[in-house]
Amino acid sequence: MLTRTNYVEWAVLMEVMLEARELWTAVSVGTVDWHDDRMAMEAILRATLPEIRVSLAGKGTAKRVWDAIKTERVGIERIWKAKATDLTWEFDALTFRDGESVDDFTHRL
Repeated sequence: MLTRTNYVEWAVLMEVMLEARELWTAVSVGTVDWHDDRMAMEAILRATLPEIRVSLAGKGTAKRVWDAIKTERVGIERIWKAKATDLTWEFDALTFRDGESVDDFTHRL
């Protein structure tokens, strides 16, 4: 099941599952027959949280659904990593200021 934090693992597993069912072309290329597209879309939607299924189903094709998930999750992951880097840098740069008490430093920390 796709969650907020497991996109990479989810995508790898879904790709293998869709390849095993000969449906990966519907997702990667998008030029397959209607039945294969619907089968691929069903597999993807079943592996997502119920609260996002309706919006994903409205995308129309399995390729569009896959691309929407990828765009959203990769973008979010990039933002998280950038924020984590910034916070790590800020933490590493923390030092006592001149005249600052331990309590003040702790509060700032």
